[in-house]
Amino acid sequence: MNRPQAILFDFINTLVRNLRYDPLAGNARLLDYAVDRKGISPEEVTTEAKRLDSEVAVAGNSIIEFTHHQFNRLLFDRLGIIFREPMEVLELEFWKECMLFSPEPGIADVLTALSAHNLRMGVVSNHPGSGTLLSWELQRHELLNYFEFVISSADYGIRKPHPVIFTSAASRLGMAPSEIWYVGDTLETDMVGAKQCHMSAIWYNRRQQEPADIPVDAEVESWEEFLELAQTYL
Repeated sequence: MNRPQAILFDFINTLVRNLRYDPLAGNARLLDYAVDRKGISPEEVTTEAKRLDSEVAVAGNSIIEFTHHQFNRLLFDRLGIIFREPMEVLELEFWKECMLFSPEPGIADVLTALSAHNLRMGVVSNHPGSGTLLSWELQRHELLNYFEFVISSADYGIRKPHPVIFTSAASRLGMAPSEIWYVGDTLETDMVGAKQCHMSAIWYNRRQQEPADIPVDAEVESWEEFLELAQTYL
């Protein structure tokens, strides 16, 4: 591997970990913004959302992202419910009630250390939520200021490992992919995509998964171990 001029990170299970997922609470919050709830309960919305998800679910290996905005528009149009706020507001309000995250242990220390070396950093995530939404979550944990940008697959409609999402990030940095490290927890999307673009692929394997037949440039099981690796190149 070369000395990195920039480092890109995945979001969930890399920078933050998910502690709670409560769609019932999220849907209850959305109904607070309805012009007319039509007598529909949060439980009924949640049941319909599960039914719709099973009908339109995108295969796990698809490169097409079905976004929160698209899903909610389809769901609530089907229920005949309209809102007095735009989808961007509804997405955030649902997120606040439904999701709870905490930073990965040690990540703040790592980002501080990398910043001291003037390394440029960004986030590239597969997520149905917008980059604006992910930025809000990072700001909540005082992590956002470390990053020049936050790219979500929802912003492009394309998911990792498609190379376009990686090369777009490299273009935003104004760098060749070979000058960039990519760190993520998923072999099939993060590592495959990074290697296709000739980025250095660092597998953040905190769950100590068994390695598959997918090449990586380095494997770490904690952010402390990653920092030791990075410091040998900086």
